[in-house]
Amino acid sequence: MIIEGKTKSGFKFKIDERILNDWRLVDAIGLSESDDASEQIRGVRNLVQLVLGDQADALKKHIADSNDGFVPMEKMTDIITEIITTTKELKN
Repeated sequence: MIIEGKTKSGFKFKIDERILNDWRLVDAIGLSESDDASEQIRGVRNLVQLVLGDQADALKKHIADSNDGFVPMEKMTDIITEIITTTKELKN
């Protein structure tokens, strides 16, 4: 089942609900919460690709459009966390 949603900042997304039970998501979340900065970056990149797939570039553009052309890691992390949380809520 595909779940559609929209973030507070206005980014529209479509997520395959099966990703919420995919072990790779757990791995990516674990990396993103690591004490090692390079592991955190790798984890966030994995999260974005797993959850958004082809929509990842659209999210980067969305963030860059409201940040003078830059994509702050904090914004990317905040939005991907919001998407995962929202998707879990929509699923239930």
